[in-house]
Amino acid sequence: MSEKPVALLLSPVLPEPGASGRALRAWGWLQELQRDYRVYVLLPVAPDELPEITGDYPAEAVLAIGAAIVPARRYELLLTMLFPFSVLWSRRGVIGWLPCNAAVLQALTASLDGQPVERIVVFRLYLHDVARTLTARFPQARTELDLDDHESRTRLSVASCLLRMGHYREAIITCASALQFALLERLMPGRYKSLCMAAEDDCHNFSTRMSASIIYRPNTIAGPKNVVALQQSDETRLLFVGTLNYAPNEEAVRDILRYLLPELMRSGLRWHLSVVGRNASPELQSLLQAAAQVELLSDVDDIAACYAAAQIVLVPLRAGGGTKLKTLEAFAHRRPVVSTAQGVRGLRAVAGEHYLPARDAGQFAAAIVHLAGDPAMAVRIADAGWSLWHTRFRQL
Repeated sequence: MSEKPVALLLSPVLPEPGASGRALRAWGWLQELQRDYRVYVLLPVAPDELPEITGDYPAEAVLAIGAAIVPARRYELLLTMLFPFSVLWSRRGVIGWLPCNAAVLQALTASLDGQPVERIVVFRLYLHDVARTLTARFPQARTELDLDDHESRTRLSVASCLLRMGHYREAIITCASALQFALLERLMPGRYKSLCMAAEDDCHNFSTRMSASIIYRPNTIAGPKNVVALQQSDETRLLFVGTLNYAPNEEAVRDILRYLLPELMRSGLRWHLSVVGRNASPELQSLLQAAAQVELLSDVDDIAACYAAAQIVLVPLRAGGGTKLKTLEAFAHRRPVVSTAQGVRGLRAVAGEHYLPARDAGQFAAAIVHLAGDPAMAVRIADAGWSLWHTRFRQL
């Protein structure tokens, strides 16, 4: 039996389950590629920053290529902010971009010499320059770019979120980067076989020169080994899950503390809220610790246990892009979800069937009280969400 050909997966983070949204999407790629290829994962980190890899990790090797990344100088970033159209001639000053030293990258990937590289998957637009060097070295390989979402729209949405929270400097920088990425998404030439997007709506009416083919590739997640049935109790247990140094998640938690908790206090409902997430700022940690009936779980080894204990999952997001893995995770654990439109974006979830919709704190509180008082409805919503995940978004 002939040896499998090689595929390269270029990712900003180590693909792994149970981690951040980016890591989960990259894990989906790795799971797919390893069926037909010997996969090498390329990470833009230094060798001493490589995470520990277990013996059963489904890749031939994980290569650290951080030495090939050439950080932009401060004056280059400033000039590109002042003259955004300059990104069409030089991308070095693009905020968040990863410029590449081709000679260093070739030395770091010398172990691939002579191997039949047939496919290159590039995850995220800001790795384009690294990808271009790889495709020049392996011109026979089919190269695909996973955009995940419209980077420009997501950054603009995050900028508005930062502005609402009073982080004005970060908002201005993020808004400038949104304009830079908007120009690159539409005007930068590329030779990708296809582009992939997580939300079906994002595939339509997208003008770009990078590829003629734009493919809908939904986010998928593996379900828990055992789904615990909803448990009724005198105290309604609420759950929010998210990485807390990501601005939309931080804003959602702040909205819960500032607006939703007073509504719940007035409702007469007995409740308890668990906020599960790493990297909360000291200020946010203090706010959470000062809130009655709220606990912060920053280091959780078993997220399934958190869902098993929860009765209602809250997704009060007002910003972001793509599709929300936290919502899919709640569906997969068969828990009823109360969410904004942003929280179910791109999932084809029907309000009132797969989740209960809410736009503000009053509507969130009313939905929570409704679900707490109607166990049959809670089960029906949870079952419908689980069925949607199982049919469309389950990782095989």
